Amino acid sequence: MTSAVPTPAQIAARVAPRPAALERRIPAGRRLSRKAAQQIQDLAATTADVDAAVAHPHSTERTHQHNGTLYVRGDLGVIVPDDDQALIVGLVRVDPDTTPLRRTRSAGGGPSRRMPTTAAELEQLLRVHGFQIAAARGGHRKAAHPDRPGVIITIPHTPSDSRSYPNLVADIRRLTGIDITRSAT
Repeated sequence: MTSAVPTPAQIAARVAPRPAALERRIPAGRRLSRKAAQQIQDLAATTADVDAAVAHPHSTERTHQHNGTLYVRGDLGVIVPDDDQALIVGLVRVDPDTTPLRRTRSAGGGPSRRMPTTAAELEQLLRVHGFQIAAARGGHRKAAHPDRPGVIITIPHTPSDSRSYPNLVADIRRLTGIDITRSAT
């Protein structure tokens, strides 16, 4: 027997029709997470905007969430994780007038700053900066600077690890105030 009374599902379909399924792919072939697909609608962006942001960004920066990259074009930011470059996990609006944060300076300091990698290079830098080098009875060479009496630097023959020379350069700077990685003036 069929009743003329509609079921709750029929009423719900008439009152609040289910929205069409959100597009989960963009023309370039990348997939959108559910969140990113919803954010495209919320931010009134288009899939072409998302494609352009990833393909031709004005700037990029690393993200801490998702271990990925934020691609920025105009005022749209697109987050793509490193482990799945074909997936877009989020979109954000970015103030186009703000400049991206400058990246922190990496170690090295450029061509005018030379970190020694061998004992010979270390001795050469010490001599250029006015240190006097002498052989000691124990086999290790010693360096002293005439302007810093009483301060003696022991120069190891072989480094114990990759940090040996940078640590020695830091000790020289700390004990004498002379940075041997800078050019001598």
